[in-house]
Amino acid sequence: KAGWLFPDHPTDPRAGQHAIASSLAEYVPEDAPGHSVLTEWARQARSHSHSMVLSAETFCRRDVTTISEMARVLGFDSYEMVYVIRDPLDVFPSIWAEEVKHGHTLSFADRFARDFAAPLRSRLLNAMRDITQILDHENVRLHAVPYDILRRRGVDVFAHMAQEILRVPGLKPVIETRINSRFPQEVTEFLRLLTLLHY
Repeated sequence: KAGWLFPDHPTDPRAGQHAIASSLAEYVPEDAPGHSVLTEWARQARSHSHSMVLSAETFCRRDVTTISEMARVLGFDSYEMVYVIRDPLDVFPSIWAEEVKHGHTLSFADRFARDFAAPLRSRLLNAMRDITQILDHENVRLHAVPYDILRRRGVDVFAHMAQEILRVPGLKPVIETRINSRFPQEVTEFLRLLTLLHY
């Protein structure tokens, strides 16, 4: 009703568009197998004069030129990128745990040392690596969301995005179950050791 389309096919609406963000080459080029997905979304948006929301953390890691081309396929001359900035020291254990979950076997100390040895070159520690390439394109508007500051102030991040970015006040998050639970580092280390033993 507020004029936004959040396409949920062929992706799970709870998971956003991660599958598309991680494999843009399968969707953006005209001869790509998934190109018709984008053209169908464009048709839906045009038929209702809607703007569109696509959600996946990895969009900011993709080449901005490709994202701009995707926006063009979707029928938009410009777009807005929401970049959530997290405290690296807080998020680093979660990143390591996610990597271990996917089969990586670096210890926490080795993973930590690899990035902190050259923090300005690290994508995890230096948000400006992503932000600079976004700012270099004229047809992109950037919203930087300071996650940890909002949390400390008791501001719900979902409500902040809905009101300040989408301009849809009053939306409340519907929490069924927590999707991303943080386990103790000892559990992640145990999984890492199991992976080492297995391989």
